[in-house]
Amino acid sequence: MCRCFISHAWAGGGHAFAIRLAEALEANGIDVWLDRDQILAGQHVRYRMQTGVRDECDAFLFILSPGSLRSEACAIELDEAYKCRNSKGLQIIPVLFKKCRVPPDLKVPRYVDLRDRSRFDEQVGELLSAIWAARQVRTLVTLLIHSDPDSREEAAQRLARLRNPFVVPILARRLYVDRDTHPTVRHWLAHALGQIDTEEACVALRTALENEDDLYARLGIEDALKERCPP
Repeated sequence: MCRCFISHAWAGGGHAFAIRLAEALEANGIDVWLDRDQILAGQHVRYRMQTGVRDECDAFLFILSPGSLRSEACAIELDEAYKCRNSKGLQIIPVLFKKCRVPPDLKVPRYVDLRDRSRFDEQVGELLSAIWAARQVRTLVTLLIHSDPDSREEAAQRLARLRNPFVVPILARRLYVDRDTHPTVRHWLAHALGQIDTEEACVALRTALENEDDLYARLGIEDALKERCPP
């Protein structure tokens, strides 16, 4: 089952929109985390929001509206999503509900525009594709962190083929922060970073090279730098 978390404001029609969106996603096989259903009477609200983001979703949908950008609850959920993006590969998918000033961090991923209600079904189809892609990334990242060396190597190779810029933080973390214990895996982590055309990936590779002492892993980092990051 593919799971997504919907972060939204209750005011300004945001809650009704979130319910409509959740129903459309559930009709297409997505398990939706929505506060109305997941936070029960007597439960700690902030704790449930954070655990919902951290442990119970493959994709995080942030409903963009003036209300959500002013909401303290939405800010808590979004902050947790950023942490999970960097540590677990959680993908953040902005969904534009009402015209608003989009924060810089949410301008980077392309948002799904659901303002035109006449195109709702068409745009939900695009959103479904993004959610299933996020699920694939999350599965590979889980293998990258928690599986045996052969499976971690295969996960790094498959992430390289995806060329998804949003996995740069987790690849960098596994390459030189939490540092995978196997040089061969680090070699392929470097290769995956070398397939991503961003300055963040180049910075990660240069930092990794400074901290790498294994010859095979260094070769992987040097090859990735030559391919993607000119001096």
